[in-house]
Amino acid sequence: MGFGGFALIIGLWCIGTSRIDAADRFAGYTPGLTAPASMAYDITPSDSTDLAQTCRGIWINTAGIVAVIAADDTASVTFNMAAGSILPVRGKRILLTGTTATGIRCLL
Repeated sequence: MGFGGFALIIGLWCIGTSRIDAADRFAGYTPGLTAPASMAYDITPSDSTDLAQTCRGIWINTAGIVAVIAADDTASVTFNMAAGSILPVRGKRILLTGTTATGIRCLL
């Protein structure tokens, strides 16, 4: 067997023994407050309806103002956000009145 055959056998052995598993290696851990989001969903701003789940952060696709009621029910706070930025606020409602940003997503 020439060098090429030997390399092929070694290559096949490496593929078979060092395969990277696609499973979530962190599934058994409780995410900390600084951990990245594990899911996201689109937000439709509303003056009367809370979000399905309180966000860990809010992602803004198109620049503008975001009016937020925080998880602790504080009065509405507005933020002027750049496109593609993340607002690190645990929000329970994104208000329609006062919000001009679009493409808003809840990060969980």
